[in-house]
Amino acid sequence: GNAAYLFKATQGEYSPGGAVGEQIKFSIAAEATDSDLVSGLILHNAARTATGNGNGQQVGAIGANQKLYACIHVLAASGSSPTLDVAVQSDDNAGFTTAVQRGAFAQKVEPGSEFLVPIESAGADDYWRIAWTIGGGTPSFTFVVSIGIQ
Repeated sequence: GNAAYLFKATQGEYSPGGAVGEQIKFSIAAEATDSDLVSGLILHNAARTATGNGNGQQVGAIGANQKLYACIHVLAASGSSPTLDVAVQSDDNAGFTTAVQRGAFAQKVEPGSEFLVPIESAGADDYWRIAWTIGGGTPSFTFVVSIGIQ
């Protein structure tokens, strides 16, 4: 549920720094391509070794002139032939009793990132979560998924 900002970048620069024992300092610069800066939320930021569902967040319904944007960053992958499939789901209630898959990222087998094609409509659904399926021998994935509506 922490704040996130999403956009596609063609060029970026990340410069970490600071002294040992101090809080890390960094600067980041990026140039956007074909998307605007979208304000949103982090839905997932953890390491996982088994299939599961994220906690639902009441992000809001997609308005008539809006789209839902989603981004995944796989930070680490390990195990024997590990696979990660992540889907974005919506529902009109916090219990996700009638969850509907609205989009899915391409299967991940190593670190990388992807910006999901914007989702244009989800009816009155205003709760959002991700679901993931993990396969392979002793697999582990650390990944972050963010979404935003604009």
